[in-house]
Amino acid sequence: MIKTKFDETKTEFVNKKICEKKIENNIFYILTLGCPKNKVDSRKIWNSLTGLGYCETNSIKKANILIINSCGFIKEAQKETIDTIFNAIKWKKTDLKNRKIVLVGCFSQRFEKETKIEIPEVDLIIGTGLYDQVGKIITEKFKKKFNNKKSENNVNTIKKNNKPYAYFRTSQGCSRRCTFCVIPSIRGKFISYDLDNIKKQFIEEKKFRNNDNITEVILVSQDTVSQKIFELEKIISYFSSLDEVKWIRLHYLFPDKRILNIIKLFEKYSKLVSYLDIPFQHISKNILKNMNRPYDSDFFSEIIQKAIEVRKDIEIRTSFILGFPGEENRDIDEILNFLEVNQIHKLSLFSYSHENSFKINKNNMVADHLIKERINLIRNYHLKNRKPHRQKLLGTIQNVIIDNVKLDEVSGRRPQDSPEIDEMVFIKTENLSSIQQGDIIPIELTADMEYDWIGELVKHEPT
Repeated sequence: MIKTKFDETKTEFVNKKICEKKIENNIFYILTLGCPKNKVDSRKIWNSLTGLGYCETNSIKKANILIINSCGFIKEAQKETIDTIFNAIKWKKTDLKNRKIVLVGCFSQRFEKETKIEIPEVDLIIGTGLYDQVGKIITEKFKKKFNNKKSENNVNTIKKNNKPYAYFRTSQGCSRRCTFCVIPSIRGKFISYDLDNIKKQFIEEKKFRNNDNITEVILVSQDTVSQKIFELEKIISYFSSLDEVKWIRLHYLFPDKRILNIIKLFEKYSKLVSYLDIPFQHISKNILKNMNRPYDSDFFSEIIQKAIEVRKDIEIRTSFILGFPGEENRDIDEILNFLEVNQIHKLSLFSYSHENSFKINKNNMVADHLIKERINLIRNYHLKNRKPHRQKLLGTIQNVIIDNVKLDEVSGRRPQDSPEIDEMVFIKTENLSSIQQGDIIPIELTADMEYDWIGELVKHEPT
């Protein structure tokens, strides 16, 4: 996994060398780890650098400033960040005089002292609240100078192979106190963003992608539900008014009473896709109470039913954390019973990741082998339960947004599938040249691959 972060064949950039020729030693490359929310923060970092005259490269080898936008949420994410840092140290050793490693983000916020002691090769550490000042901080730290005027720096020297979707933050931080989560201590209390902030993000994103169209808008946050409903509706209304935006997707909806007001927005705004991302985290009342989460599974069922009433084609994504201290087989049975009664189309399963800061009785920890067994049990049960729904979709014609166009492969997604986490539709067609990234075209689903689909082009008339 870490290797792909440094694999230049995976980059989304097309090479142009103008940037490297104009400015020596002020060339940066950003590695973004973790969830999609971090991509928004990386965009802020990019703007802070290019606004001062720094230039982006499409190759880590050509950079002299490597910025790692880190994640430190759970142990797996922490390990990924650490492995990435050590890979970066190998990169740095090939030119110690000119190459610098800058660590930014959640891991930096949590483990600044430890990183300074254990990994002194990291040249600069910046926390979570300073993304838009990264350029200024780097300039002051490394005493950077520019041979050209800011106005002469062409930030468009790298042509990006932009995806048709983009992420926008509706808020920052979280004021909830789920007992398994460190986000409030990393990101701080919940702060909502108003429409002006969203418009600024949109301008930044357009600049970042050289003014390419944004076909799909994905609204993310640590806690989208805590956004005041009238503010959230303003944001949805704004994006609905933009001709280039065809789909709007909501992520991270906390399952409290306010979700019912958000579901009503699906009746009013047709560009909201039929997709509900709502992490329940568990079903057992006992476990949810210990997690300090809403624990009324009957209300969870009501949410699902209300969503289906508003949009019959809606698909539900949720997640469960398995192995929370004190979890027993009967708690797993409650999850299985819930999945039997309620249609969950997409399910993420996570192992509980313990942190020393959690005030939880360690004597109740669940053995790793039991957690794995429970994850496999629930995954298999879920896959079996969702088969009838997928069988009904076979042979239907779906509007699919095209994410990837390669020489021998075209792939995209239905409105019910979010990028990078949900199912893909791999499209068979002889006329590949007629399909462009960002098109929304009718595709017949011809084969079910359990997680993904195979489809055939009906006719190429972008909608």
